[in-house]
Amino acid sequence: MLNSFLYLVCFAIVLVSLSATEAGAASRGFSVGAGPSLVNFDSNFKITNTDDGSDLFIDTEGTLGLPEKDTSPLFLMSYRISNKHSVALSYVGIRRQNELANLELDLGDYTAYGNILIRDTTKYYSFNYGYTLFEDDRSFVLASFGIFGLDLGLSLEAVGGIRNGEDVIEENNYEKAMGVFAPLPLFGLDFWWAYTSRWGLGSKIAFVGGSYADVKAVVVDTSIRGIYRMSKHFEAFVGVKYFSGDITINDAPYRNEIKYGLNGLIGGIGYRF
Repeated sequence: MLNSFLYLVCFAIVLVSLSATEAGAASRGFSVGAGPSLVNFDSNFKITNTDDGSDLFIDTEGTLGLPEKDTSPLFLMSYRISNKHSVALSYVGIRRQNELANLELDLGDYTAYGNILIRDTTKYYSFNYGYTLFEDDRSFVLASFGIFGLDLGLSLEAVGGIRNGEDVIEENNYEKAMGVFAPLPLFGLDFWWAYTSRWGLGSKIAFVGGSYADVKAVVVDTSIRGIYRMSKHFEAFVGVKYFSGDITINDAPYRNEIKYGLNGLIGGIGYRF
């Protein structure tokens, strides 16, 4: 994950030297875009009992078997009101699950059995205002200020028991959810270049940090994408994305520490008017 982030940062620095034209003209107006993202996940969490200090570490892709690679929908919207002012909205929805069925453990005369269902329905949103720090006929740079909505959704459902032969001795259900929504402050920078009236390139990096209720989080969200204007209104985009979040949820007597990361490819179609 760290190597991917360093790669993106270095790539963004190199892009500063690329020539561009008509950057402002190519980005003005209102645009909406959507498409899939194909990403690699790297997430884990630790549950600590603050009363006795005991803890449990779980690798969601390794221990729980959630898919390491998956596709997620991506939605983007922006409106450049004037040369100085703009607003933007983005949404990413994640839906992964894994079922561990018919688990059995031989206990001699008895058998422990169970089924486990793990879900990840995490979503995150951002809404920000952009102020143009620099613009010429080749490029422009925006400073972004806004709100990042972290909608964390990790859950585990288990059904199991103990039986003697075919006779059920005891059976129980267990549910554990680490679901929370936290609106957090966001600060970022957007860099845009246009090679020609059809080809453009942009990079974005956003930092999120703060606390809300019993939730504390630090997030880095960055992407680089190329844009090709197919016609006056339609454009295609493709790029790479990196996301890393460290989230702490205090739910006495437990402290849940979650590391949630993803990186991969993004792409889609946009409409501008």
